[in-house]
Amino acid sequence: MKRSYSEQGVPDRDDAELTQAIDTGVVPPGCLRGGLVVLGLHHSGVDPCAPCSEERERCGGRPGKPGAPPPGPETAPTPQFPTEDPLPEDDRRRLTIRELKRLVADEPPTEDDK
Repeated sequence: MKRSYSEQGVPDRDDAELTQAIDTGVVPPGCLRGGLVVLGLHHSGVDPCAPCSEERERCGGRPGKPGAPPPGPETAPTPQFPTEDPLPEDDRRRLTIRELKRLVADEPPTEDDK
């Protein structure tokens, strides 16, 4: 998963967040932003197309705001986290370890990881 897929031209197939955003109409089907960026902006009340500097002909996105700064750490919204963790610590730790193993190995989790 990446912040943007502009350089490679197509999103990663395993970017479930971007797929969800496309399926629900938050962004157009040609969107090349990372799913976490898109959903983060959307959940913060910002149209994900507004601060995007991608060519609209390439992605089919809505027009950006004139003079909008390019997306980056200084323009990214502050994430809002729930005050209580819905998962017990052991489950959260297990899921984190599984995801880290998958990212390091760059392959889907196996039955042993579950």
